[in-house]
Amino acid sequence: MLFNPFFWGFFFVLLGGLLLLKWIFRLNIRVSKIAFWILLLAVISYLIGLGSNNKILSGANKYIIPDTDNTTSYSVITSKQTIDLTNLRGSEEPVHINVVAGKCLVYVKDKSNFRIKSKSAFGSIEFPEDVKILFGTYTYASSRYKPNKDPLEIRVSVFAGKIEVYEK
Repeated sequence: MLFNPFFWGFFFVLLGGLLLLKWIFRLNIRVSKIAFWILLLAVISYLIGLGSNNKILSGANKYIIPDTDNTTSYSVITSKQTIDLTNLRGSEEPVHINVVAGKCLVYVKDKSNFRIKSKSAFGSIEFPEDVKILFGTYTYASSRYKPNKDPLEIRVSVFAGKIEVYEK
């Protein structure tokens, strides 16, 4: 919801409408307080994953994702996690892993058909074969990657944290 352009369009139209009502009719509307509470509710709903297929992982845990899990997004916020994707096979829906101010170890099956699209801002992403990015985007494909053979698509993003990808 927070990164949806319709949300921001609605938010700014509502904010503009409230400012116009306040200015034209000299109403005592606290526009800044209304905007603050709308943004606070949007951030809270994003963090707890309302209306999305997102899991927030916290603490120092190892999370093994079964093949039957239909969650497509995992967020690691200010913690250390190990996410094991070795049980997953390729599907139409990519797996998203987001890290904010934390560390995440990601394990994928050795010699499997997968591709990782990554984005980093003030963080570090380390791939197999000693590939490391600190800022920007990068696409890593396994040695057995074939796009027409139902690959496992993984999308990782990190902000002020670290992701390490290992083949196991």
